[in-house]
Amino acid sequence: MARLRRFVPDVSFELPNVSMTVHNAIDSPTLRRTTRHLRRLLRKTPSTLTLHLESRDAAAVERLLRRLTRHGDRIFVSIGERLREIVDVDWSAFQLAVAPSSR
Repeated sequence: MARLRRFVPDVSFELPNVSMTVHNAIDSPTLRRTTRHLRRLLRKTPSTLTLHLESRDAAAVERLLRRLTRHGDRIFVSIGERLREIVDVDWSAFQLAVAPSSR
């Protein structure tokens, strides 16, 4: 039986800058793996990370951002205004760009 993938990030990079767009809901195992790779990248390189968060799963976005908070000074977050209002994280740890909500 084929397993459906609910989370396939769009990732582009031109080191030292990495950009990732999260469109869909994030399942827990994929979130853990993705976060582990991103933390390793940030820990071992001087790279910056730009996250474009378009997901409607506020809980998953919270988990992702909480796991990356330690490196927040090198993480730029682009997030819709509505999602930003419901996600409960310390936004001061990140470089934030709030986009107007489309809905």
